Amino acid sequence: IAPPSLSARAIFVRDLTNIFILISLIRSIMITMKPKVSRGLLVEGEWIKKILGRRKTWEIRSLPTHIRERIALIKTGSWTILGTCRIVNCKVRTIKQLKRSFNKHQIAADRLREFIKKRKKGYAWILASPNRLKNPIVLKRKKAAQKWVKLPSDISEKIERQL
Repeated sequence: IAPPSLSARAIFVRDLTNIFILISLIRSIMITMKPKVSRGLLVEGEWIKKILGRRKTWEIRSLPTHIRERIALIKTGSWTILGTCRIVNCKVRTIKQLKRSFNKHQIAADRLREFIKKRKKGYAWILASPNRLKNPIVLKRKKAAQKWVKLPSDISEKIERQL
């Protein structure tokens, strides 16, 4: 007796499950790989310390990011790379959600109020896998106000050697 054939729905569910398993496997492989650190984010020193200390897992910004990679954490003012982390996601957050999530962003209520005055929402850049550099790297300063810094290849190589 021939086994009953699978319904179209059952085949679809099976194939979809296999696709999700494959995507999960690919993500796992990509996470374990150490891609070149090609850009850095300017962040105030107190926040970098909290990120590298694993106390701050959200970087709150006024705009979203589509970047999902390991980045250098550059201390504003001194232009020193103190460490790296990965940006793994970005979520829009209302004021109420931000107030309830202090343990993730570490922004005191008064500073959060100041940030929120001009906006109805903020964006939580979700951070993971922070690494402190044993030997911080000083960059040449750029004159323009910036958020992102494209790293020269020699700097990327210096970072890679310390990871």
